[in-house]
Amino acid sequence: MVWWYSCRTCCFFCLVFFIRRFVKVCVCAPVLPCTFRTRNQSHETHWVARTRQLVPKQLRNRTNSLLVIAGWSTAEKSRLKKLFKRVHDVLDGLYNALYGFVLHSFRSMNRKIKSKFPVWRMKEETSEHVEQSVRVFSWLILPLSVVYVLGQHQFFGEYALGAMLWSIAVYFYSNFLPDIPSVYRKNSGTDSADLPWHKKYVLLLFAPLLIWLLFCGIRLSWRTADTFHNFRSLAVYGVFLSVVGFLGFARFPLSTGDLVNVLFFLFCGIAGFVAHLKVDGIW
Repeated sequence: MVWWYSCRTCCFFCLVFFIRRFVKVCVCAPVLPCTFRTRNQSHETHWVARTRQLVPKQLRNRTNSLLVIAGWSTAEKSRLKKLFKRVHDVLDGLYNALYGFVLHSFRSMNRKIKSKFPVWRMKEETSEHVEQSVRVFSWLILPLSVVYVLGQHQFFGEYALGAMLWSIAVYFYSNFLPDIPSVYRKNSGTDSADLPWHKKYVLLLFAPLLIWLLFCGIRLSWRTADTFHNFRSLAVYGVFLSVVGFLGFARFPLSTGDLVNVLFFLFCGIAGFVAHLKVDGIW
């Protein structure tokens, strides 16, 4: 039971941080126009422009007022601020790690296929997708994950922490999945026939395996004009996730708790895919 309460405490502090951070951005800050970086602007400059043009003094006044009303002493306020700062630094590090990992992965794939896609554009798209994925995670996936784990424990007596972590991993993976099969995209000037539908969706659904083969020196000769940035690909991916969810979380006879696990796994994957389509202006 100790690990269970520790996990709940960590989830609580993560939830508090994200609420505090986005209240800081959305309430204490003026409305910022949506800005796009040029070639000479770095990722850090863009992040500063979007999230740090705030009113920190106003935020500090609000925080201090709440602590005074609650009757907290100066030492307690100091410890709380240090705690928030440490959590803030950890989550900022996770954000930068996610950005760096995604950017490095796509740059490595493009170097492998000798793509001429400009690096500045790659950085811009990576920053947009990472920012959107973190925003959706903060406002939707994380709160639902806490409710999901607590609900599974309360109503079905199941510890769903492992299923929750797998679902969150699938959510972030799905945020970048539609761009991964781009290494097998057909050039615009090529007149060859497109792939059959089942081969096209193999490129989408088994993209990690094909990328692993690519780095092993094996690149399939398949080429498709499909970008997978459409709702048909989303539907196919949803069916695939349902099958994977049943294979991974369902036990026979099927219980309500197992069904909830599968549905939450499916929801996280679809949410990540939809978030990607939103950034690219598909809907």
